[in-house]
Amino acid sequence: KSTLDESAAISQRWVKERKESQARVAMEEQKAALEPKKIEFSRQPEGIVVEAMLNKKLRVSLVLDTGASLVVITEDVAKKLGIDIAKQEKTIKLITADGNQTEAKYIILESISVQQAQANNVEAGIIPNSTQKPGFKDGLLGASFLNRFNFKINQRTNRLILEKI
Repeated sequence: KSTLDESAAISQRWVKERKESQARVAMEEQKAALEPKKIEFSRQPEGIVVEAMLNKKLRVSLVLDTGASLVVITEDVAKKLGIDIAKQEKTIKLITADGNQTEAKYIILESISVQQAQANNVEAGIIPNSTQKPGFKDGLLGASFLNRFNFKINQRTNRLILEKI
C-alpha cells in the first residue's frame, strides 16, 4: 500500500502525463490539419467536379472554377440548406465566363468541406435557377474557398491538392 505522500505523488504524475498526452494529441492534430489534402475529383464535360459538404449538412457537386471570385450555389441548394433567399438583403453582380451579368444574393456559408479540407465563413453567391447554364451542377467552387489554400491540380491522378495557408 502507498502512503498518503506516495499516493499524492502518483496522482500528480498521472495529471502531468495526461496533460503531456493531450498536448501531443493537439500538436498531432494541428500538424495533420496543415498537411496537404489530396482530394479526388471527377472529370466531366463541364470540367473538374468535386464533392463538397456545405454547413456540415448538405453534400453537393461543385465545378472547380479558379476564375470565379466566389463560391456560387444554386437557389435549390440554398433552399435545401434552409436559407430564406427572400430575406437575404445584399445583392451582388456576377459576370459569368461567357461575359453575361447576373444578380446573386450574397451570403456567408458557415463551412465548406471538400473531403478533409475545410474552410469556415466562406463568402458565396446564390444565383437564381433561371440563370443557370447546363452542366452547372450545384454550383462553383471559387476563390472564396480556394484562396485559403495553396492548390495544385494533378491531371494524371485526378487529384486536387489543397495545402492550408
